[in-house]
Amino acid sequence: PPSPQPPNPMPRPRIMNEITRAITCDLLAHGATLNFVAHFLGCSKRTIQAEARRDPEFRADLERADTEGAITVLRQFHEASRKNWRASKWFLQERFPERFARRR
Repeated sequence: PPSPQPPNPMPRPRIMNEITRAITCDLLAHGATLNFVAHFLGCSKRTIQAEARRDPEFRADLERADTEGAITVLRQFHEASRKNWRASKWFLQERFPERFARRR
């Protein structure tokens, strides 16, 4: 039988550290998705989610940043709708489909 592998003396460094946590929250606060952030960092979405499960403070930071990102996008749509009625139409159809979606 093959001999067992010796333990790796140098474990793989964790991708989520103080810097990557800050980048994650900053990108989310600017409207990025968690998938986009994970791709940008070179990890999987599950890596970020696992880190949030391990650390309640990071989880709270993610939730706050995600909310800020939603507000950022809403402000952008509001601004765009002043110049282009189609932005308002699209937003209303997406946000309130039961009232504004196109009927077929």
